[in-house]
Amino acid sequence: AADALIIEGKFDQALGKLREAAKNEKDRERGYDIKIRDALVNLYRGRVGYSRFLLNRINRNYFYSPALIAAARTYIYYPPYDRQEGRKRLGSVLRKEPKNWMALTELGYCEFFLGNYKPAKKHFETALTINRKNMRAFYGLADILFRKKEYMNAIHTLEDALRVEPENPETMKKIGDIYMGSTIKRRTDSAVSWYDRSLEYAQNRP
Repeated sequence: AADALIIEGKFDQALGKLREAAKNEKDRERGYDIKIRDALVNLYRGRVGYSRFLLNRINRNYFYSPALIAAARTYIYYPPYDRQEGRKRLGSVLRKEPKNWMALTELGYCEFFLGNYKPAKKHFETALTINRKNMRAFYGLADILFRKKEYMNAIHTLEDALRVEPENPETMKKIGDIYMGSTIKRRTDSAVSWYDRSLEYAQNRP
């Protein structure tokens, strides 16, 4: 019920449903999952500080990696940015769960935004060894290679992603973007071809 209300933009009603569900949930971690959704709804409303408060409160007396990762994302992707704080929370997760591919992926993006491409690349590659279906790690790795002007390596990385998800229109569009922003010969023709494929697959998705 809360999901439908969120889609309709009825955030106050959705928050009411989530808080009622959290109060009635007897399993601690399932209750925390509901509270994470509460924090995300507040984030969608632009209440970044309050969202951070809710997520940090979960981990005050209990280690729960999904809440730490969600909190880290608020520092990495939403202003006021504090990527050092995001890195700190992800480090807490990885000290206890070194194979947490979601934390590794977010740490890769955190380092990427800080301009630290070498550790970012390592984190994305490690995340992919754990979960080969992790499209965000493929995209992050391709972004690093593009920034380093290794255009064909970036394209090959996204082609690897397509071998995992052959009908992913977002990956096709990203290949087009790399061609368009590169110095590769006939880049415009190649980019348009990939954009056309992306549009075709997007339109055929259910």
